[in-house]
Amino acid sequence: MKITSYIHILSVLVISVIGGGAFAQDTQSMSLKQAINTMLENNWQLKMAKQQSSIATADVMKANSVFLPSVSISETFTTTTDPMMAFGTKLGQSAITAPDFNPDALNDPDAIDNFATRVEFVQPILNLDGIYGRQAARAASDAVQQQEAWSQEMMVLHTKMIYYQLVLAKKGQETVDQAVVTAQANYQIAQNLFDQGIITNADLMGAELRYTQVQSRALQAKHAVSLVNQQLLQLLGSEVNITIEPSDSLVLIDLNMESIQDMQMGDQRADLIAMEHATKAGELNKRSQQLGFVPRVNAFGSYGFNDTEIFGTQADNYLVGVQLKWDLFQGGKQIGSVQRAKHESELAELALQERQAAAKREIIRLKNDLVLAKEQVVLSDLASKQAKEMYAIRTDRFAEGLEKTSDLLLAETNYLNKQLGALQAKNHYLQILFKLETELAQNLTSFNI
Repeated sequence: MKITSYIHILSVLVISVIGGGAFAQDTQSMSLKQAINTMLENNWQLKMAKQQSSIATADVMKANSVFLPSVSISETFTTTTDPMMAFGTKLGQSAITAPDFNPDALNDPDAIDNFATRVEFVQPILNLDGIYGRQAARAASDAVQQQEAWSQEMMVLHTKMIYYQLVLAKKGQETVDQAVVTAQANYQIAQNLFDQGIITNADLMGAELRYTQVQSRALQAKHAVSLVNQQLLQLLGSEVNITIEPSDSLVLIDLNMESIQDMQMGDQRADLIAMEHATKAGELNKRSQQLGFVPRVNAFGSYGFNDTEIFGTQADNYLVGVQLKWDLFQGGKQIGSVQRAKHESELAELALQERQAAAKREIIRLKNDLVLAKEQVVLSDLASKQAKEMYAIRTDRFAEGLEKTSDLLLAETNYLNKQLGALQAKNHYLQILFKLETELAQNLTSFNI
């Protein structure tokens, strides 16, 4: 007698889901290096970071006003019967004649039109606050550029981690799929033993249940692959839905733990350099605000024409001069700006110190985690081998009717879990290694571009 239940229905469901998904979207083979290059070119976060850097560069150009002149051109139309304005307008047009001095004409002039064409400029000569302000803008721009570089390093780190999570997910799916085949074979053996009267109906149902559970786990493994695939596509900035097939395998990078413990953080870590530039910018901005009390010296001038016709050149004139301006008091505004700049500078310095200390602590933690992770890899591999041997022994004994079905199923479950655990341990080791590599700002693996 054969037991027919939901096994065949579930088998058809698994095959249809897996088979249908295989043709749902295109598959593209991709190495880690290709993934990183694609990410660097298309990642949305990096594109936004680049725009932020461009904005900071534009601010530096804006601050160049402390050295460069400002030039403007204008065309102004006026009409007036005001005695003084009317006389001055005609004088500006070089149109004064003897009848214009007639008292009646002076006191009650006719309306006069005027088109004034002016080219005006202001040339800074000495603006100490502006000079320091420009230097602060430059330092801030350097900080943003270094932050962009750090964002790139972080995106590379995330790409490595997600890529190998996808490798792990696919390897895990392969392992579970093989477990499905094994569970099916054990179910068939149990069916034969049941037909021979060697095992009970409860034993057969246990084998059937195990087969069903493994198939369900296969569906979960496939779903996990899909989720990680979507995460990687997001990092790569992909606008199309494709299935990525990693061409690199999950390998253990064996490093000397003693040499790792002796490694110190590199001096070219972009995020810390960015904060150093930000601290410098804060100090320069403080100096700029303090020098706002120093007089400014600017040259100015204009050249223009006055005419009764638009853009006419009937009479030309010019004006040049130099201005010394000293803002002694602005209702406390300048004092408040100095105090604010001072506190912002101190805040930037404290943030840098905190970040440096946190980075050192994180490196120590990652070093310790790496040692533990490597030991876990060794132990998980050993446990997987032991579980495989135990499962092989129980399989042979079960085929001969010498082993309980429950013991076989327990050994089968243990073997699958140990296999997946070994994969997880290797991936965990790699993830910690990639993080430590980024924190140290040093190359520890061959996965850098």
